[in-house]
Amino acid sequence: MMENSNQKNNRIDYEGFIIACVFIDSTLYRQCKLDAKDFVRYRDQWIEIGDAMKERGSIEITHPFSFDPVAFVDPLGPDFPSPNPHRFHDYCSHIRDMRILRELEGVTDILRIQEISQNTYERVVIDQKQEVLDEFFETYSDVSERYDSDGYIGIQTGFSWIDSSVVLDRRDLVTLAARPGCGKSSFALSMALRASFNGHKVLYVTLEMGEYEVNLRAFSNVFSVPLNLLVRGRVGDVGKRMDEFATKTENLDVKYIRNCTTKDIHSIADAYDLVIVDQVSNLRDEMLRGETKASYIGRITRDLKATAMEKETAIIACAQINRAGADEPTLLHLKDSGSYEEDSDVVLIVHQEKSTDSTKVKCEKNRRGESGHMTEDIVFDRKYTRFRENTSLRKIGEL
Repeated sequence: MMENSNQKNNRIDYEGFIIACVFIDSTLYRQCKLDAKDFVRYRDQWIEIGDAMKERGSIEITHPFSFDPVAFVDPLGPDFPSPNPHRFHDYCSHIRDMRILRELEGVTDILRIQEISQNTYERVVIDQKQEVLDEFFETYSDVSERYDSDGYIGIQTGFSWIDSSVVLDRRDLVTLAARPGCGKSSFALSMALRASFNGHKVLYVTLEMGEYEVNLRAFSNVFSVPLNLLVRGRVGDVGKRMDEFATKTENLDVKYIRNCTTKDIHSIADAYDLVIVDQVSNLRDEMLRGETKASYIGRITRDLKATAMEKETAIIACAQINRAGADEPTLLHLKDSGSYEEDSDVVLIVHQEKSTDSTKVKCEKNRRGESGHMTEDIVFDRKYTRFRENTSLRKIGEL
């Protein structure tokens, strides 16, 4: 008789799957917040893996261990589930939940011991309650410190719909996607400029254009000067405005990084509140032997998410939508990999109607709030390569 899916899922060895995923992709180790106390069956193996990571910086199946890594990576048979690196964070969450249950069971056992004195019992309960309160207060204080003077948490993009209905936190990975020619880079640059006007330190990493071209677009955006005139040198007072332009964009850095990798992003991200990568498919991380394009992009998005969390820096990753597909693209049309959807906290899709100049920006995923909503109150001024709102609900810098 065949097993149903629930019976098969019950055979998942979560501790073993975590170890298997780390051997499949050792970069997952630094994303894991578990320690040896979270493990029961494979605690010694996890300690040994941690020592190896500290010593070598990465691990492989071929490295010498006191145990056989192949036994973790290879599935037991067709009736058993296989470890899936894309579910790594789910495995970790399960292990954390199991530790909490064990601790709660331990507390229950203490309460069942009738011989314990009332004073000792009260001390145990008070200490445990205080520990919970201390952890809550520490987390709450961390959140409170990230509120600005207006009581707003996160990155103020200057687009009222995003700031009020989506909200970008400093630890978020945001995917900004569109079909080619729909103004994805222009929208990203408009967000970068507006965020910098609101006092955020912003880095715009350009992998499709040079720094000169991006700065021309920024100048056109800020001063409402047609880009085609700037490109042809037909604007006579550019030199007089350069000091003003430098002052207005003092919080914005534009960098072209040759052969840029996620390690380059990680090394400079802590100096910024917001980092925009335009675009992810142009990153030059080394592709591993036998790696597919989907798993390659998945490794990149996991590294970007880990950087956002570690550096407390919001990262906007620009991505392409497949040309083929529905008139209004969805998450299903993200090019190269479904990891954009899995690893991102927020996914925004920019879409322009073919017959009109109207622009729709839809929130396809929002880890902390409502998704599936959109705004049509955004206009693309092509001659200034600028996106703007018809109405402004928040006070932003001059634009």
